[in-house]
Amino acid sequence: MVVITPSYHDTSVVLCRHPISDTSVVLCRHPISDTSVVLCRHPISDTSVVLCRHPISDTSVVLCRHPISDTSVVLCRHPISDTSVVLCRHPISDTSVVLCRHPISDTSVVLCRHPISDTSVVLCRHPISDTSVVLCRHPICDSSVELCRHPISDTSVVLCRHPISDTSVELCRHPISDTSVELCLHPNSDTSVVLCRHPSSDTSVKLCRHPISDTPVVLCRHPISDTSVELCRHPISETSVVLCRHPISDASVELCRHPICDTSVELCRHPISDTSVKLCRHPISDTSVELCRHPISDTSVELCRNHISDTSVVLCRHPISDTSVELCRHQFGK
Repeated sequence: MVVITPSYHDTSVVLCRHPISDTSVVLCRHPISDTSVVLCRHPISDTSVVLCRHPISDTSVVLCRHPISDTSVVLCRHPISDTSVVLCRHPISDTSVVLCRHPISDTSVVLCRHPISDTSVVLCRHPISDTSVVLCRHPICDSSVELCRHPISDTSVVLCRHPISDTSVELCRHPISDTSVELCLHPNSDTSVVLCRHPSSDTSVKLCRHPISDTPVVLCRHPISDTSVELCRHPISETSVVLCRHPISDASVELCRHPICDTSVELCRHPISDTSVKLCRHPISDTSVELCRHPISDTSVELCRNHISDTSVVLCRHPISDTSVELCRHQFGK
């Protein structure tokens, strides 16, 4: 049986029974949007439900009260992805919350406002690691930020875009040193880069892969000379290598360990002759040794100090006889 009565707003009202739930249903026109409205009781929560059409997207809208938080809930379809959308108020922060399904990963997504920074926040599950993910805007650089848990170290991870290179950046805590770590892609070589703080010197450290040898590389600042330092493994000798700039000549310097005598070796370019120079310590006399190529004869040259007379010594091969030659200045000037 249907009863038609005039309403307060002078719109037509129809009272009937819902054919499925057998509950009272009120059909009327919305006084503002002039769209059809259905008022009924929810069969489970026994709360008031309003069914209507959204005036802009013309999609079905369900207005009701959330059975737990007793907040207003709007159920509708997203106009673009055609997925279910729930609009409500967060019970703690009292901010607008949108619950829907992600159109690609089909995971639950929560859209709300961050209570502190007042930026848009997206809560969802990562499709691969199945960890909680928070997508929001960085309050300073206004770039997209993704907060989640690292699947291996179980540490907090922040994924965002670097404002300069526009590459993916991952900010997390190092599991051992508990220092801030930033993972991104190097803009030139497209290799993985890790930016963190050195636990001892508290200087910026950049860990990446060398594009040629594919060995771990550490880029940091030298605490004394404040020059760029690159730490990696030598691909042949498997010894630690330090690549930096010489503070005086501004030439490339490579510090490593000699594979035989295990002494410190420094490889650089000579500022005058532009030849390869190897600076190390002599294993017996513990004096500075410079190994290079002679610019004219292209023979091996060893420059060191004589440990007895403390004079400059040049050891090389004679270009004709191929015999060892030692050139030095005698301490008495002879």
